[in-house]
Parts: sequence; structure tokens; C-alpha cells
Amino acid sequence: MKGTLIYHAGCLDGLGSAWAARKALPKHQLQPMFHGDPLPARLGKDVWILDFSFGPETMTELAEKVRQLTLIDHHETAIRRLANWSHPHATLHLDLNQSGASLTWRTLFPQESLPKVLAYIEDRDLWRFHLPNSAAISYWLYTHLRYVKDLDPISARFEDDQEFQQIVREALVLERFVQIQVASLVASAESIQLNDHPALVVYSPLLQSEVGHVLAQRCGLGVLVSRRGESYSVSLRSDGRINVAELAETFGGGGHARAAGFTCTTLPWPRL
Repeated sequence: MKGTLIYHAGCLDGLGSAWAARKALPKHQLQPMFHGDPLPARLGKDVWILDFSFGPETMTELAEKVRQLTLIDHHETAIRRLANWSHPHATLHLDLNQSGASLTWRTLFPQESLPKVLAYIEDRDLWRFHLPNSAAISYWLYTHLRYVKDLDPISARFEDDQEFQQIVREALVLERFVQIQVASLVASAESIQLNDHPALVVYSPLLQSEVGHVLAQRCGLGVLVSRRGESYSVSLRSDGRINVAELAETFGGGGHARAAGFTCTTLPWPRL
């Protein structure tokens, strides 16, 4: 195996990062990972970690095993954990102001413009919504993008004006449906305390960013829970008063100041 592209699974930004890297490194093997997953048993000698990170000890372990280790990430926790870490086999590209996908593209294709589809992925991932119909288009992407290879035809459609307008029309229909679903999920919220912080929790894997945003606006801290195997995946959203990256780190997770998460086998609050 020549090389391995480890990327954040189940995430538009992770898929976009892997797609960008695969264009430059077509013979590298794709390796999706969720936080908390064990390291792959087999790795190539050239390993890229995309929109994802490990702590310093794991990074050292990896760097000792491979010829070259490259990490591209934009999460606050990764930047803080790796601020003083280095290794002769490793190169880090860390930037809070870009998404993983855009940072990967600009690292590997510095002279080329960012593809429109990656610009939309970044706009949603950083929760900016500066681009026209950005939220609606993100819902369209979630219904059409499952595998890295899907981005080839999707990107071609984004670059074609007629095709893109058709995507916008479809996306606006989806947006209304999403708004109805978000309202329904928010109505199921329960009050909890998480590390002495009052919070609202919804137990659902669906539309977690959208639901979490509404919950955070209502009480400062939104919590979303889903099951993954024997573990719980807990996503946190903040209105800015609580740094949820730091809160998630107390449970072994991480992320950004307003959006973070962790995994656990027992929920750290009583379930009513």
C-alpha cells in the first residue's frame, strides 16, 4: 500500500477533504474514521489525516511508523493539543479560518481556485452561510453525497450554471421539509445539567447541527445524542457563552468553541 488518507467519516467536510486529497494522490487508500475508532491495522508509508486529528501520543506513534505524516485540520481542540508537538516525519497544516476541505484543497492545489462545491461545504461547516441558498444546498448535499467518489459528478454539476440552478430548485424544496423536522425534534427536548451547565438535550442522530443551534439559542447549550454501536455520540452546540470545545475535552472529545462533541459508554447525566 503506497499511502493512506484518513478522513473524518460521516461529515461533508471530511468527504470534501478526502476528495481533494484523492485528486492529488489517486493511489492512496481511503480510510474513514470516527473519533474514538482504533487506528487502522494497516497503513501506507505516506499517511494524510484530513479534517481529523489525534492527540500528541498517537501522533508520535504514527510518525514513528511511517515515512511521512501530514495532518490537515481546522478544529480548535486539534490546534491546541498539537501546538507544541512536532516530529521530523510530520507536517501540520492547521487553520481555524478554513474548513478541512478548503484547507486540503489549498494545501495541495495552491494555484487553483476552490471548487464551488467545496466553497459551499466550507460555508456550512464554519456556520457562516454567506453564499446564496447555502443552508438549502447543504441539505441537498446531505441527500446526494455518501461516498468520496460521489463528489466527481456533484462538482461537475455545481460548475455548470444550468445544472446548479436545478440543484438550487431541489434544495429549496428540501429546506422547507428540514425546517419542519427541526421544529419537531426541538419540541422533544429535555432539560439536563452537563458539568453544572443547564442544557437542552435531544436524542436523535438527525439534523444535529440545526437542532443544536436552536437549542443553544434557547438556553445557551444544546446537546444531541445518538447511539453508535455500544457507545453514545454526544454533540454540543453553544450560543457563545460556553466554550464547548473545552467542555467536550473534559470527556475526551473536542471541536470548536461553538460546536464540539465526544463519545462515551455512559451518558454523564441521569436519563429520566
